[in-house]
Amino acid sequence: MQGRPGAWIIHGVQRWVSLRCPAVPRKETMTNVRSSRWPLLAALTLVGLRAAAADPPSDPPCPAETPFVFSLEAAGGASAPGGNALELYLAPGETRRLEVTAYLETNPPGQTVTVDLCGLLGMSVAHEKGLLGIEELDLTSTEAGQRFFVGGRTVETEAAAGFVAGFPLCFVPSPHTFTGRMSIARAAYALESPFGPEDLGKDIETSLRFEAIPEGGRPGLESYVTVGGQSATPCLRELEVTFRVRADSELIRADANFDGKVDVSDPVTVLRGLFHGDARIRCSDAADSNDDGKLDISDAVYSFAYLFLGGPEPPAPFPRPGPDPTPDGLRCNEP
Repeated sequence: MQGRPGAWIIHGVQRWVSLRCPAVPRKETMTNVRSSRWPLLAALTLVGLRAAAADPPSDPPCPAETPFVFSLEAAGGASAPGGNALELYLAPGETRRLEVTAYLETNPPGQTVTVDLCGLLGMSVAHEKGLLGIEELDLTSTEAGQRFFVGGRTVETEAAAGFVAGFPLCFVPSPHTFTGRMSIARAAYALESPFGPEDLGKDIETSLRFEAIPEGGRPGLESYVTVGGQSATPCLRELEVTFRVRADSELIRADANFDGKVDVSDPVTVLRGLFHGDARIRCSDAADSNDDGKLDISDAVYSFAYLFLGGPEPPAPFPRPGPDPTPDGLRCNEP
């Protein structure tokens, strides 16, 4: 099969369908494929892989006159296209550490620029007090922190909480060249009070915002970047966070993106997660569409067959959520 792009996938799909789908005889061969369904299923899988290889949609562009962007990106959880939203699935009583990195990005994206780090920027990142708390603020391991001194601290008042970070003014220029974006600060957050059984089924929405935090009668730091010796307001992109509380044992088979339904986005999520690495499979146990106890391309193939070719429906629990009756090493709410 060397030299034939996708041939190994087509062969694998043919073999899997011949063994697992009742609609296709097990002795189906290449000589009579026109009377079988596996070519269509192979095509659907290849289309899914093409979608998995495509770049996810990006955020709306910032105004052309704004040369820089402040953005927030979280590690863990499931990020929406563009990276400006995050969904975390929690079981009652579970706590989760949320790590967020603040970036300086070029506008338009991907440019290579040289900046003077001395007094370059200041940022203030606020969060909802009472829901999240900052466990750690890291200003040294980021790209900016390894190149120059980044000052900062956590802030908490009666009304608000968050952190501030930035470069101090100095007398010696400190030029630095970067491409696309440069990490400035990292903060680790934790839930201040875990959700209880009474929160099952709830969606708790909050956000991390580039917003001044008033403190001690002062208005607080407004986020800024220095361009041509003048302070300017960068394009600001906040991070929206949704905590979805669901029992750890409840799932819908084949619901790979854990959104409560089974559709074409689920096998595409599996393919993106397995082959492109930019889609988080939110519940491996649910993504195991054929319930064989492992997560691989056969799960995407099974879902495509069910959705488009009249193949067998996913095993229980389906179509309503429930516990997985088959013991295996897969689970939900992965860190």
